[in-house]
Amino acid sequence: MKNTYLTSFALLTLATAHAQTQPTPAPEFVRPVISITGATEKNQLTPDPSSATMTVENRKWAKEAERQFIIQATGKDVTGKTWKEYSFSFTPAKDGYVWLSLEGQYPGTEEPNKDLFKVDYDKIAVTGGTIENGDFEVRADDGKPKFWAFSKLVIPNGSKPALSGTHFATASSGNRVGVAVLASAGQPVTVTFSARAHSE
Repeated sequence: MKNTYLTSFALLTLATAHAQTQPTPAPEFVRPVISITGATEKNQLTPDPSSATMTVENRKWAKEAERQFIIQATGKDVTGKTWKEYSFSFTPAKDGYVWLSLEGQYPGTEEPNKDLFKVDYDKIAVTGGTIENGDFEVRADDGKPKFWAFSKLVIPNGSKPALSGTHFATASSGNRVGVAVLASAGQPVTVTFSARAHSE
């Protein structure tokens, strides 16, 4: 009886340990997140809250002195494994470049994996400003999309096809993908893009 109890206890402990080491599966639905910053040039950015698809606001958890220079746009609706179009607008106070950063929503406090919510992005277009290689088709010699910078690494394209051409970019809150956008003082800038949950 004692041996049976010990065996059962050992199996239960092993199963619990195994479950704890298993990675959390990627969600089937995600919210795209894009940040715009003019903090380097102290370029004040005014969000346009009228977007039908995104919540657009100055980033509340940035340092108070920097909030006016940083905008975050978060999808109001989640997207699944098929492409969904989003758009949002903002107005810079100065001429010059601002930085556009593709991201993903932060996971809950119980899940420390910042790369959990991987979001595919494609067909990024800007009106009222200028962006380079918004469909990620132009590649450098190392295979990375030209004009774009990666905070960590390039996540390989997954099993689903691109929306435009053959390439897209994948980002998360822990692995951001950014590009410079040339904008003019007082001229509204609208960013339109498509996003979906990443498929390995």
